[in-house]
Amino acid sequence: MKPEGAPPGSGWEATACETLRADLAFDLTSARTALQALKEDGQANPDIVGVLDLLGRFRKASAPDLAELAAEARTFAENADPGSAARALHVAGLALLRAGRGDDAATAVLDGLEIGPSAARRTWMFDTLAGVLIAEGAWIEALSALDYVAGLRSEVGDPIGIAITAGRRAGLAIDLGHPQQAEDIAAAALSQVGEQLPLGSRLRLNTVRVLAALDIGSPRPDLVADLARDIDGVQVNYLRGHAALALMRADGENRLLWLNEASTALQTPYGRDLVRAWADHLVSAAAPQLPGPAVEPTEGRFTHCLLTAERARIAGKIQIATAWLDRGMAFATATNRPLWMAKVDRQYRAIDPIRHAQVSARRYSGLPPEALAKTVQEDVTIVFNDLVGFTRRSTHIGPEATMETVRSLFELTAPLLASHQVRPLQYLGDGLLAVAQGEGHSSRGVAFAQGIVQRSGVATRIRYARGERLGLVTRAGVASGPVVLGLLGSFAKMEHLAIGRTTNLAARLQGVAEPGQVIAPAAEGAADERVSLKGLDEPIGIQRIVVHPAELAENTH
Repeated sequence: MKPEGAPPGSGWEATACETLRADLAFDLTSARTALQALKEDGQANPDIVGVLDLLGRFRKASAPDLAELAAEARTFAENADPGSAARALHVAGLALLRAGRGDDAATAVLDGLEIGPSAARRTWMFDTLAGVLIAEGAWIEALSALDYVAGLRSEVGDPIGIAITAGRRAGLAIDLGHPQQAEDIAAAALSQVGEQLPLGSRLRLNTVRVLAALDIGSPRPDLVADLARDIDGVQVNYLRGHAALALMRADGENRLLWLNEASTALQTPYGRDLVRAWADHLVSAAAPQLPGPAVEPTEGRFTHCLLTAERARIAGKIQIATAWLDRGMAFATATNRPLWMAKVDRQYRAIDPIRHAQVSARRYSGLPPEALAKTVQEDVTIVFNDLVGFTRRSTHIGPEATMETVRSLFELTAPLLASHQVRPLQYLGDGLLAVAQGEGHSSRGVAFAQGIVQRSGVATRIRYARGERLGLVTRAGVASGPVVLGLLGSFAKMEHLAIGRTTNLAARLQGVAEPGQVIAPAAEGAADERVSLKGLDEPIGIQRIVVHPAELAENTH
Protein backbone atom coordinates (compact mmCIF):
# COMPACT_ATOMS: atom_id res chain seq x y z
CA MET A 1 0.00 0.00 0.00
CA LYS A 2 2.54 2.57 -1.10
CA PRO A 3 1.50 6.24 -1.42
CA GLU A 4 0.28 7.23 -4.88
CA GLY A 5 3.24 7.93 -7.16
CA ALA A 6 5.88 6.99 -4.58
CA PRO A 7 8.18 3.95 -4.60
CA PRO A 8 8.42 1.83 -1.48
CA GLY A 9 11.72 3.58 -0.68
CA SER A 10 12.67 3.54 2.99
CA GLY A 11 11.27 4.84 6.23
CA TRP A 12 7.53 4.81 6.78
CA GLU A 13 6.75 4.04 3.10
CA ALA A 14 8.73 0.80 3.31
CA THR A 15 7.05 -0.06 6.62
CA ALA A 16 3.61 0.51 5.07
CA CYS A 17 4.50 -1.77 2.15
CA GLU A 18 5.79 -4.43 4.55
CA THR A 19 2.55 -4.24 6.54
CA LEU A 20 0.50 -4.86 3.41
CA ARG A 21 2.85 -7.58 2.12
CA ALA A 22 2.59 -9.49 5.40
CA ASP A 23 -1.19 -9.09 5.43
CA LEU A 24 -1.55 -10.43 1.87
CA ALA A 25 0.60 -13.42 2.87
CA PHE A 26 -1.65 -13.98 5.93
CA ASP A 27 1.44 -13.50 8.10
CA LEU A 28 -0.66 -11.59 10.60
CA THR A 29 1.95 -11.52 13.36
CA SER A 30 4.45 -9.72 11.09
CA ALA A 31 1.67 -7.45 9.81
CA ARG A 32 0.77 -6.38 13.36
CA THR A 33 4.43 -5.74 14.21
CA ALA A 34 4.96 -3.61 11.11
CA LEU A 35 1.71 -1.70 11.70
CA GLN A 36 2.72 -0.89 15.26
CA ALA A 37 6.04 0.48 14.00
CA LEU A 38 4.15 2.55 11.44
CA LYS A 39 1.88 4.01 14.14
CA GLU A 40 4.92 5.04 16.15
CA ASP A 41 6.54 6.80 13.16
CA GLY A 42 5.66 10.48 13.40
CA GLN A 43 6.32 11.02 9.68
CA ALA A 44 3.82 8.43 8.43
CA ASN A 45 0.79 9.52 6.40
CA PRO A 46 -2.13 9.30 8.87
CA ASP A 47 -4.64 8.24 6.20
CA ILE A 48 -2.48 5.29 5.15
CA VAL A 49 -1.89 4.34 8.77
CA GLY A 50 -5.62 4.54 9.39
CA VAL A 51 -6.63 2.30 6.50
CA LEU A 52 -3.94 -0.27 7.37
CA ASP A 53 -5.26 -0.27 10.92
CA LEU A 54 -8.78 -0.93 9.59
CA LEU A 55 -7.44 -3.81 7.50
CA GLY A 56 -5.62 -5.32 10.49
CA ARG A 57 -8.71 -5.08 12.67
CA PHE A 58 -10.77 -6.72 9.93
CA ARG A 59 -8.45 -9.74 9.87
CA LYS A 60 -9.07 -10.47 13.57
CA ALA A 61 -12.66 -9.21 13.88
CA SER A 62 -15.28 -11.57 15.26
CA ALA A 63 -18.67 -11.86 13.55
CA PRO A 64 -20.55 -9.45 15.90
CA ASP A 65 -18.00 -6.68 15.21
CA LEU A 66 -17.99 -6.78 11.41
CA ALA A 67 -20.96 -4.46 10.74
CA GLU A 68 -19.61 -1.85 13.17
CA LEU A 69 -16.16 -2.06 11.55
CA ALA A 70 -17.71 -1.56 8.11
CA ALA A 71 -19.58 1.53 9.32
CA GLU A 72 -16.37 2.91 10.83
CA ALA A 73 -14.53 2.32 7.53
CA ARG A 74 -17.24 4.24 5.63
CA THR A 75 -16.96 7.16 8.07
CA PHE A 76 -13.16 7.12 7.72
CA ALA A 77 -13.51 7.26 3.92
CA GLU A 78 -15.53 10.49 4.11
CA ASN A 79 -12.50 12.48 5.32
CA ALA A 80 -9.54 10.57 3.85
CA ASP A 81 -7.55 11.27 0.70
CA PRO A 82 -9.04 9.59 -2.41
CA GLY A 83 -6.65 6.63 -2.47
CA SER A 84 -7.14 5.86 1.22
CA ALA A 85 -10.89 6.42 0.95
CA ALA A 86 -11.12 3.81 -1.82
CA ARG A 87 -9.09 1.37 0.28
CA ALA A 88 -11.27 2.00 3.34
CA LEU A 89 -14.43 1.32 1.35
CA HIS A 90 -12.84 -1.89 0.16
CA VAL A 91 -12.23 -2.91 3.78
CA ALA A 92 -15.89 -2.08 4.50
CA GLY A 93 -16.85 -4.38 1.64
CA LEU A 94 -14.66 -7.20 2.94
CA ALA A 95 -16.21 -6.91 6.40
CA LEU A 96 -19.76 -6.90 5.04
CA LEU A 97 -19.01 -9.88 2.80
CA ARG A 98 -17.76 -11.87 5.77
CA ALA A 99 -20.89 -10.81 7.68
CA GLY A 100 -23.05 -12.32 4.92
CA ARG A 101 -24.34 -8.98 3.60
CA GLY A 102 -23.34 -9.42 -0.02
CA ASP A 103 -25.35 -6.59 -1.62
CA ASP A 104 -24.07 -4.09 0.97
CA ALA A 105 -20.53 -5.40 0.47
CA ALA A 106 -20.72 -4.91 -3.29
CA THR A 107 -22.17 -1.42 -2.85
CA ALA A 108 -19.27 -0.39 -0.61
CA VAL A 109 -16.66 -1.68 -3.05
CA LEU A 110 -18.45 -0.10 -6.03
CA ASP A 111 -18.53 3.23 -4.18
CA GLY A 112 -14.76 2.85 -3.76
CA LEU A 113 -14.33 2.13 -7.46
CA GLU A 114 -16.20 5.31 -8.34
CA ILE A 115 -13.54 7.35 -6.53
CA GLY A 116 -11.23 6.36 -9.39
CA PRO A 117 -8.60 4.13 -7.79
CA SER A 118 -5.34 3.07 -9.40
CA ALA A 119 -5.21 0.15 -11.84
CA ALA A 120 -3.78 -2.13 -9.14
CA ARG A 121 -6.53 -1.32 -6.63
CA ARG A 122 -9.15 -1.67 -9.36
CA THR A 123 -7.94 -5.23 -9.91
CA TRP A 124 -8.21 -6.40 -6.33
CA MET A 125 -11.47 -4.54 -5.77
CA PHE A 126 -12.98 -6.41 -8.72
CA ASP A 127 -11.56 -9.61 -7.27
CA THR A 128 -13.61 -8.90 -4.13
CA LEU A 129 -16.71 -8.18 -6.22
CA ALA A 130 -16.25 -11.59 -7.84
CA GLY A 131 -16.13 -13.04 -4.32
CA VAL A 132 -19.45 -11.35 -3.52
CA LEU A 133 -21.05 -12.79 -6.65
CA ILE A 134 -19.74 -16.27 -5.84
CA ALA A 135 -21.12 -16.03 -2.29
CA GLU A 136 -24.53 -14.95 -3.62
CA GLY A 137 -24.78 -17.79 -6.13
CA ALA A 138 -24.43 -15.50 -9.18
CA TRP A 139 -21.85 -17.77 -10.74
CA ILE A 140 -22.20 -16.65 -14.37
CA GLU A 141 -21.70 -13.04 -13.29
CA ALA A 142 -18.82 -14.09 -11.03
CA LEU A 143 -17.01 -15.83 -13.89
CA SER A 144 -17.41 -12.73 -16.06
CA ALA A 145 -15.92 -10.62 -13.29
CA LEU A 146 -13.02 -13.06 -12.85
CA ASP A 147 -12.39 -13.04 -16.60
CA TYR A 148 -12.22 -9.25 -16.38
CA VAL A 149 -9.73 -9.46 -13.48
CA ALA A 150 -7.65 -12.00 -15.40
CA GLY A 151 -7.52 -9.59 -18.33
CA LEU A 152 -6.34 -6.73 -16.12
CA ARG A 153 -3.62 -8.90 -14.62
CA SER A 154 -2.50 -10.15 -18.02
CA GLU A 155 -2.28 -6.57 -19.33
CA VAL A 156 0.24 -5.60 -16.65
CA GLY A 157 2.09 -8.93 -16.75
CA ASP A 158 1.25 -9.97 -13.17
CA PRO A 159 1.96 -13.73 -13.04
CA ILE A 160 1.10 -14.07 -9.34
CA GLY A 161 -2.21 -12.30 -9.90
CA ILE A 162 -2.96 -14.49 -12.92
CA ALA A 163 -2.37 -17.57 -10.74
CA ILE A 164 -4.61 -16.20 -7.97
CA THR A 165 -7.48 -15.54 -10.39
CA ALA A 166 -7.05 -18.91 -12.10
CA GLY A 167 -7.05 -20.59 -8.69
CA ARG A 168 -10.30 -18.89 -7.76
CA ARG A 169 -11.96 -19.78 -11.08
CA ALA A 170 -10.78 -23.39 -10.82
CA GLY A 171 -11.92 -23.62 -7.19
CA LEU A 172 -15.38 -22.44 -8.17
CA ALA A 173 -15.49 -25.05 -10.93
CA ILE A 174 -14.70 -27.80 -8.39
CA ASP A 175 -17.35 -26.48 -5.99
CA LEU A 176 -19.93 -26.58 -8.79
CA GLY A 177 -19.02 -30.15 -9.72
CA HIS A 178 -16.91 -29.47 -12.83
CA PRO A 179 -13.47 -30.92 -11.98
CA GLN A 180 -12.29 -31.28 -15.59
CA GLN A 181 -12.97 -27.61 -16.16
CA ALA A 182 -10.95 -26.85 -13.02
CA GLU A 183 -8.01 -28.91 -14.30
CA ASP A 184 -8.13 -27.12 -17.66
CA ILE A 185 -8.13 -23.66 -16.03
CA ALA A 186 -5.23 -24.44 -13.68
CA ALA A 187 -3.17 -26.18 -16.38
CA ALA A 188 -3.68 -23.27 -18.79
CA ALA A 189 -2.51 -20.75 -16.16
CA LEU A 190 0.61 -22.81 -15.43
CA SER A 191 1.32 -23.03 -19.15
CA GLN A 192 0.90 -19.25 -19.49
CA VAL A 193 3.05 -18.06 -16.58
CA GLY A 194 4.48 -21.16 -14.91
CA GLU A 195 8.14 -20.25 -15.34
CA GLN A 196 7.54 -16.81 -13.80
CA LEU A 197 5.67 -18.08 -10.75
CA PRO A 198 7.10 -18.23 -7.26
CA LEU A 199 6.70 -21.53 -5.45
CA GLY A 200 3.62 -20.45 -3.50
CA SER A 201 1.65 -19.63 -6.63
CA ARG A 202 2.57 -22.94 -8.24
CA LEU A 203 1.52 -24.70 -5.04
CA ARG A 204 -1.87 -22.94 -5.21
CA LEU A 205 -2.54 -24.15 -8.76
CA ASN A 206 -1.17 -27.67 -8.27
CA THR A 207 -3.34 -28.07 -5.16
CA VAL A 208 -6.39 -27.39 -7.33
CA ARG A 209 -5.14 -29.87 -9.95
CA VAL A 210 -4.74 -32.63 -7.34
CA LEU A 211 -8.28 -31.95 -6.05
CA ALA A 212 -9.66 -31.96 -9.60
CA ALA A 213 -7.97 -35.30 -10.36
CA LEU A 214 -9.49 -36.80 -7.20
CA ASP A 215 -12.98 -35.64 -8.21
CA ILE A 216 -12.51 -36.88 -11.78
CA GLY A 217 -11.56 -40.26 -10.32
CA SER A 218 -8.14 -40.58 -11.93
CA PRO A 219 -5.45 -39.70 -9.35
CA ARG A 220 -2.28 -38.14 -10.76
CA PRO A 221 0.81 -39.54 -8.97
CA ASP A 222 2.99 -36.99 -10.78
CA LEU A 223 1.01 -34.05 -9.39
CA VAL A 224 0.93 -35.59 -5.92
CA ALA A 225 4.71 -36.00 -6.00
CA ASP A 226 5.21 -32.39 -7.17
CA LEU A 227 2.91 -31.06 -4.46
CA ALA A 228 4.62 -33.11 -1.75
CA ARG A 229 8.02 -31.88 -2.92
CA ASP A 230 7.10 -28.19 -3.08
CA ILE A 231 5.08 -27.80 0.11
CA ASP A 232 8.12 -27.43 2.37
CA GLY A 233 9.39 -24.43 0.43
CA VAL A 234 6.26 -22.32 1.00
CA GLN A 235 5.97 -20.12 4.06
CA VAL A 236 2.34 -18.96 3.68
CA ASN A 237 0.39 -21.06 6.15
CA TYR A 238 -3.00 -21.18 4.44
CA LEU A 239 -1.41 -22.33 1.15
CA ARG A 240 0.56 -25.02 2.98
CA GLY A 241 -2.51 -26.07 4.94
CA HIS A 242 -4.78 -26.51 1.93
CA ALA A 243 -2.05 -28.31 0.00
CA ALA A 244 -1.63 -30.66 2.97
CA LEU A 245 -5.39 -31.35 3.05
CA ALA A 246 -5.24 -32.24 -0.66
CA LEU A 247 -2.28 -34.54 -0.05
CA MET A 248 -4.08 -36.08 2.91
CA ARG A 249 -6.77 -37.18 0.46
CA ALA A 250 -4.47 -38.21 -2.38
CA ASP A 251 -1.46 -39.77 -0.61
CA GLY A 252 -2.90 -42.55 1.52
CA GLU A 253 0.47 -43.96 2.59
CA ASN A 254 1.43 -40.68 4.26
CA ARG A 255 -2.02 -39.61 5.42
CA LEU A 256 -1.05 -39.03 9.06
CA LEU A 257 1.98 -36.98 8.01
CA TRP A 258 -0.21 -34.65 5.96
CA LEU A 259 -2.84 -34.49 8.72
CA ASN A 260 -0.14 -33.23 11.08
CA GLU A 261 1.06 -30.70 8.49
CA ALA A 262 -2.48 -29.40 7.93
CA SER A 263 -3.10 -29.17 11.69
CA THR A 264 0.09 -27.13 12.15
CA ALA A 265 -0.56 -24.79 9.22
CA LEU A 266 -4.29 -24.10 9.70
CA GLN A 267 -4.60 -22.63 13.18
CA THR A 268 -7.62 -20.35 12.71
CA PRO A 269 -11.00 -21.61 14.00
CA TYR A 270 -12.07 -22.09 10.36
CA GLY A 271 -8.91 -24.08 9.63
CA ARG A 272 -9.16 -26.27 12.72
CA ASP A 273 -12.79 -27.15 11.90
CA LEU A 274 -11.84 -28.09 8.34
CA VAL A 275 -8.91 -30.28 9.42
CA ARG A 276 -11.10 -32.02 12.00
CA ALA A 277 -13.75 -32.80 9.36
CA TRP A 278 -11.25 -34.41 7.00
CA ALA A 279 -9.50 -36.26 9.84
CA ASP A 280 -12.81 -37.79 10.92
CA HIS A 281 -13.50 -38.82 7.34
CA LEU A 282 -10.11 -40.20 6.35
CA VAL A 283 -8.46 -41.32 9.60
CA SER A 284 -11.22 -42.20 12.07
CA ALA A 285 -12.28 -45.83 12.18
CA ALA A 286 -15.57 -45.01 13.93
CA ALA A 287 -18.75 -45.94 12.07
CA PRO A 288 -20.95 -42.97 11.09
CA GLN A 289 -23.73 -42.24 13.56
CA LEU A 290 -26.80 -40.02 13.46
CA PRO A 291 -26.01 -36.32 14.07
CA GLY A 292 -26.21 -35.03 17.63
CA PRO A 293 -27.76 -31.76 18.86
CA ALA A 294 -27.75 -28.80 16.47
CA VAL A 295 -24.66 -26.59 16.53
CA GLU A 296 -23.66 -23.29 14.93
CA PRO A 297 -22.91 -23.71 11.21
CA THR A 298 -19.29 -23.29 10.13
CA GLU A 299 -17.43 -24.29 6.98
CA GLY A 300 -15.77 -27.18 8.77
CA ARG A 301 -19.00 -28.46 10.32
CA PHE A 302 -20.75 -28.25 6.98
CA THR A 303 -17.92 -30.20 5.34
CA HIS A 304 -18.21 -32.76 8.14
CA CYS A 305 -21.90 -33.24 7.25
CA LEU A 306 -21.13 -33.99 3.61
CA LEU A 307 -18.20 -36.28 4.38
CA THR A 308 -20.09 -38.24 7.03
CA ALA A 309 -23.05 -38.62 4.65
CA GLU A 310 -20.67 -40.03 2.05
CA ARG A 311 -19.16 -42.50 4.54
CA ALA A 312 -22.66 -43.60 5.55
CA ARG A 313 -23.69 -44.04 1.90
CA ILE A 314 -20.66 -46.22 1.21
CA ALA A 315 -21.51 -48.28 4.30
CA GLY A 316 -25.07 -48.72 3.04
CA LYS A 317 -26.58 -46.68 5.92
CA ILE A 318 -28.89 -44.51 3.83
CA GLN A 319 -30.96 -43.25 6.76
CA ILE A 320 -27.84 -41.94 8.49
CA ALA A 321 -26.58 -40.45 5.21
CA THR A 322 -29.78 -38.50 4.61
CA ALA A 323 -29.86 -37.34 8.25
CA TRP A 324 -26.41 -35.77 7.78
CA LEU A 325 -27.52 -34.21 4.51
CA ASP A 326 -30.56 -32.80 6.32
CA ARG A 327 -28.16 -31.21 8.81
CA GLY A 328 -26.01 -29.87 5.97
CA MET A 329 -29.04 -28.38 4.22
CA ALA A 330 -30.16 -26.79 7.50
CA PHE A 331 -26.71 -25.17 7.74
CA ALA A 332 -26.91 -24.00 4.09
CA THR A 333 -30.41 -22.60 4.53
CA ALA A 334 -29.66 -20.87 7.84
CA THR A 335 -26.65 -19.10 6.33
CA ASN A 336 -28.19 -18.77 2.85
CA ARG A 337 -25.03 -20.11 1.20
CA PRO A 338 -25.84 -21.08 -2.41
CA LEU A 339 -22.63 -23.07 -2.89
CA TRP A 340 -23.45 -25.15 0.18
CA MET A 341 -26.96 -25.74 -1.17
CA ALA A 342 -25.55 -26.84 -4.52
CA LYS A 343 -23.19 -29.32 -2.84
CA VAL A 344 -25.93 -30.83 -0.68
CA ASP A 345 -28.27 -31.03 -3.66
CA ARG A 346 -25.73 -33.07 -5.64
CA GLN A 347 -25.38 -35.61 -2.83
CA TYR A 348 -29.14 -35.75 -2.19
CA ARG A 349 -29.78 -36.53 -5.86
CA ALA A 350 -27.20 -39.32 -5.79
CA ILE A 351 -28.41 -40.89 -2.53
CA ASP A 352 -32.19 -40.32 -2.47
CA PRO A 353 -33.72 -38.38 -5.39
CA ILE A 354 -37.26 -38.59 -3.96
CA ARG A 355 -36.17 -37.05 -0.67
CA HIS A 356 -34.26 -34.42 -2.62
CA ALA A 357 -37.49 -33.36 -4.35
CA GLN A 358 -39.22 -33.14 -0.98
CA VAL A 359 -36.43 -31.07 0.55
CA SER A 360 -36.40 -28.71 -2.43
CA ALA A 361 -40.15 -28.17 -2.22
CA ARG A 362 -40.01 -27.31 1.47
CA ARG A 363 -36.98 -25.04 0.99
CA TYR A 364 -38.90 -22.64 -1.24
CA SER A 365 -42.42 -22.94 0.10
CA GLY A 366 -42.08 -23.97 3.71
CA LEU A 367 -44.74 -26.59 2.95
CA PRO A 368 -44.57 -30.39 2.54
CA PRO A 369 -44.83 -31.75 -1.02
CA GLU A 370 -48.25 -33.32 -0.38
CA ALA A 371 -49.66 -29.85 0.41
CA LEU A 372 -48.34 -28.50 -2.89
CA ALA A 373 -50.08 -31.24 -4.87
CA LYS A 374 -53.54 -30.16 -3.73
CA THR A 375 -55.81 -27.75 -5.57
CA VAL A 376 -56.77 -25.06 -3.06
CA GLN A 377 -57.97 -21.50 -2.82
CA GLU A 378 -56.13 -19.38 -0.29
CA ASP A 379 -54.81 -15.91 0.40
CA VAL A 380 -51.22 -15.57 -0.84
CA THR A 381 -48.83 -12.92 -2.13
CA ILE A 382 -47.95 -13.00 -5.83
CA VAL A 383 -44.74 -11.44 -7.15
CA PHE A 384 -44.13 -10.71 -10.81
CA ASN A 385 -40.54 -9.66 -11.58
CA ASP A 386 -39.35 -8.63 -15.05
CA LEU A 387 -36.04 -7.66 -16.69
CA VAL A 388 -36.16 -4.14 -18.12
CA GLY A 389 -35.65 -3.82 -21.88
CA PHE A 390 -35.13 -7.54 -22.49
CA THR A 391 -37.26 -7.83 -25.64
CA ARG A 392 -35.31 -5.10 -27.40
CA ARG A 393 -31.90 -6.37 -26.31
CA SER A 394 -32.67 -9.98 -27.29
CA THR A 395 -32.99 -8.90 -30.93
CA HIS A 396 -29.39 -7.64 -30.92
CA ILE A 397 -27.27 -9.94 -28.77
CA GLY A 398 -27.74 -13.43 -30.24
CA PRO A 399 -29.14 -16.67 -28.78
CA GLU A 400 -26.25 -17.65 -26.49
CA ALA A 401 -25.99 -14.20 -24.91
CA THR A 402 -29.77 -14.08 -24.55
CA MET A 403 -29.88 -17.36 -22.62
CA GLU A 404 -26.87 -16.42 -20.50
CA THR A 405 -28.62 -13.17 -19.54
CA VAL A 406 -31.70 -15.07 -18.38
CA ARG A 407 -29.62 -17.67 -16.51
CA SER A 408 -27.70 -14.89 -14.75
CA LEU A 409 -30.92 -13.26 -13.63
CA PHE A 410 -32.32 -16.50 -12.23
CA GLU A 411 -29.04 -17.28 -10.44
CA LEU A 412 -29.38 -13.92 -8.70
CA THR A 413 -32.95 -14.82 -7.75
CA ALA A 414 -32.56 -18.37 -6.40
CA PRO A 415 -30.97 -17.58 -2.99
CA LEU A 416 -33.63 -14.95 -2.32
CA LEU A 417 -36.39 -17.44 -3.10
CA ALA A 418 -34.94 -19.73 -0.43
CA SER A 419 -34.30 -17.04 2.20
CA HIS A 420 -37.84 -15.59 1.93
CA GLN A 421 -39.55 -18.96 1.29
CA VAL A 422 -41.04 -17.77 -1.96
CA ARG A 423 -41.89 -20.49 -4.49
CA PRO A 424 -41.22 -19.97 -8.21
CA LEU A 425 -44.28 -20.87 -10.27
CA GLN A 426 -43.27 -19.94 -13.80
CA TYR A 427 -40.20 -18.64 -15.59
CA LEU A 428 -41.63 -16.57 -18.44
CA GLY A 429 -38.61 -15.78 -20.58
CA ASP A 430 -37.03 -12.92 -18.64
CA GLY A 431 -39.89 -12.80 -16.13
CA LEU A 432 -40.57 -14.67 -12.91
CA LEU A 433 -43.98 -15.42 -11.40
CA ALA A 434 -43.64 -16.49 -7.75
CA VAL A 435 -45.87 -17.03 -4.73
CA ALA A 436 -45.43 -16.60 -0.98
CA GLN A 437 -47.79 -18.72 1.13
CA GLY A 438 -48.52 -19.18 4.79
CA GLU A 439 -47.96 -16.93 7.77
CA GLY A 440 -46.40 -13.58 6.95
CA HIS A 441 -46.72 -14.12 3.19
CA SER A 442 -47.32 -10.43 2.46
CA SER A 443 -44.16 -9.15 4.16
CA ARG A 444 -42.07 -12.02 2.73
CA GLY A 445 -43.37 -11.36 -0.78
CA VAL A 446 -42.57 -7.65 -0.65
CA ALA A 447 -39.14 -8.33 0.88
CA PHE A 448 -38.38 -10.82 -1.87
CA ALA A 449 -39.44 -8.37 -4.59
CA GLN A 450 -37.29 -5.62 -3.11
CA GLY A 451 -34.40 -8.05 -2.72
CA ILE A 452 -34.32 -9.17 -6.35
CA VAL A 453 -34.67 -5.60 -7.66
CA GLN A 454 -31.85 -4.54 -5.33
CA ARG A 455 -29.62 -7.50 -6.24
CA SER A 456 -30.12 -7.07 -9.97
CA GLY A 457 -29.27 -3.39 -9.58
CA VAL A 458 -26.01 -4.22 -7.82
CA ALA A 459 -25.14 -6.73 -10.56
CA THR A 460 -25.84 -4.00 -13.11
CA ARG A 461 -23.45 -1.59 -11.38
CA ILE A 462 -20.76 -4.28 -11.46
CA ARG A 463 -21.37 -4.83 -15.18
CA TYR A 464 -21.19 -1.11 -15.93
CA ALA A 465 -18.02 -0.73 -13.84
CA ARG A 466 -16.22 -3.24 -16.04
CA GLY A 467 -17.44 -1.56 -19.23
CA GLU A 468 -20.45 -3.70 -20.10
CA ARG A 469 -23.23 -1.91 -21.99
CA LEU A 470 -26.23 -3.99 -20.85
CA GLY A 471 -27.31 -4.43 -17.26
CA LEU A 472 -29.77 -6.63 -15.38
CA VAL A 473 -32.13 -4.00 -13.96
CA THR A 474 -35.56 -5.36 -13.00
CA ARG A 475 -38.90 -4.10 -11.71
CA ALA A 476 -41.63 -5.92 -9.82
CA GLY A 477 -45.32 -5.93 -9.03
CA VAL A 478 -46.67 -7.43 -5.80
CA ALA A 479 -50.27 -8.21 -4.86
CA SER A 480 -51.87 -10.10 -1.97
CA GLY A 481 -55.24 -11.82 -2.04
CA PRO A 482 -57.06 -15.03 -2.97
CA VAL A 483 -55.88 -17.30 -5.79
CA VAL A 484 -56.53 -20.87 -6.88
CA LEU A 485 -53.33 -22.92 -6.57
CA GLY A 486 -52.91 -26.27 -8.27
CA LEU A 487 -51.39 -28.41 -10.97
CA LEU A 488 -52.31 -27.77 -14.57
CA GLY A 489 -51.25 -29.57 -17.74
CA SER A 490 -50.84 -33.08 -19.07
CA PHE A 491 -48.33 -35.90 -18.81
CA ALA A 492 -46.16 -33.95 -21.29
CA LYS A 493 -45.84 -30.93 -19.01
CA MET A 494 -47.25 -30.16 -15.57
CA GLU A 495 -47.02 -26.80 -13.82
CA HIS A 496 -48.05 -25.36 -10.48
CA LEU A 497 -50.13 -22.27 -11.23
CA ALA A 498 -51.80 -19.48 -9.29
CA ILE A 499 -54.98 -18.41 -11.07
CA GLY A 500 -57.13 -15.41 -10.29
CA ARG A 501 -57.42 -11.65 -9.96
CA THR A 502 -54.47 -11.36 -7.58
CA THR A 503 -52.08 -12.88 -10.13
CA ASN A 504 -53.38 -10.57 -12.84
CA LEU A 505 -53.05 -7.57 -10.52
CA ALA A 506 -49.39 -8.34 -9.77
CA ALA A 507 -48.65 -8.54 -13.50
CA ARG A 508 -50.44 -5.23 -14.17
CA LEU A 509 -48.59 -3.50 -11.34
CA GLN A 510 -45.25 -4.72 -12.69
CA GLY A 511 -46.22 -3.18 -16.01
CA VAL A 512 -46.54 0.34 -14.52
CA ALA A 513 -43.37 0.11 -12.40
CA GLU A 514 -40.33 2.13 -13.40
CA PRO A 515 -36.96 0.37 -13.63
CA GLY A 516 -35.67 -0.27 -10.12
CA GLN A 517 -39.10 -0.05 -8.49
CA VAL A 518 -41.46 -2.40 -6.66
CA ILE A 519 -45.16 -1.51 -6.81
CA ALA A 520 -47.84 -2.86 -4.49
CA PRO A 521 -51.41 -1.83 -3.69
CA ALA A 522 -51.51 0.71 -0.87
CA ALA A 523 -53.62 0.66 2.24
CA GLU A 524 -56.47 3.16 2.37
CA GLY A 525 -55.07 6.66 2.91
CA ALA A 526 -51.43 5.59 2.34
CA ALA A 527 -51.27 5.67 -1.47
CA ASP A 528 -48.44 7.48 -3.25
CA GLU A 529 -50.75 7.85 -6.24
CA ARG A 530 -53.72 6.25 -8.01
CA VAL A 531 -53.37 4.42 -11.34
CA SER A 532 -55.78 2.93 -13.85
CA LEU A 533 -55.05 -0.67 -14.75
CA LYS A 534 -56.44 -2.81 -17.54
CA GLY A 535 -59.25 -5.04 -16.32
CA LEU A 536 -60.12 -2.87 -13.29
CA ASP A 537 -63.17 -0.60 -13.24
CA GLU A 538 -61.67 1.99 -10.89
CA PRO A 539 -58.16 3.41 -10.37
CA ILE A 540 -56.37 1.89 -7.37
CA GLY A 541 -53.99 3.40 -4.87
CA ILE A 542 -50.42 2.15 -5.09
CA GLN A 543 -47.17 2.37 -3.19
CA ARG A 544 -44.00 2.91 -5.24
CA ILE A 545 -40.95 1.48 -3.49
CA VAL A 546 -37.85 2.95 -5.16
CA VAL A 547 -35.08 0.41 -4.66
CA HIS A 548 -32.52 2.18 -6.85
CA PRO A 549 -32.62 5.10 -9.32
CA ALA A 550 -34.28 4.44 -12.68
CA GLU A 551 -31.23 6.06 -14.35
CA LEU A 552 -29.31 2.87 -13.61
CA ALA A 553 -31.29 1.23 -16.41
CA GLU A 554 -30.53 3.87 -19.03
CA ASN A 555 -28.33 1.50 -21.05
CA THR A 556 -31.06 -1.14 -21.31
CA HIS A 557 -33.46 0.93 -23.44
